[in-house]
Amino acid sequence: MTSSKAAFSELDGNVTGTVKFGDSSRVVIRGRGTIIFRCQNSEHRALTDVYYIPQLRSSIISIGQLDESGSEVLIKDVVLRIRDQEQRLLAKVKRTKNRLYLLD
Repeated sequence: MTSSKAAFSELDGNVTGTVKFGDSSRVVIRGRGTIIFRCQNSEHRALTDVYYIPQLRSSIISIGQLDESGSEVLIKDVVLRIRDQEQRLLAKVKRTKNRLYLLD
């Protein structure tokens, strides 16, 4: 989920709905699409089925969605690593003091 419309390489604005968070708040989905991002090895990869939600303050990656797409997520020694189906490293992120893993 992201609020950055410019991040999408393609976006279907006909996809709508809501997302409910743990605090029971809801935000409106204004589309779904694909985001191309640069991996730490400088290769490019696509995240598909990403929701466009203008109200978000931060972009959020679903661990469950990564699992469903065949990605591997490993958290060990305060470092989160995400690998694709071919075991290529997509992201390596250190945990922040407030227990979040933030991608730059």
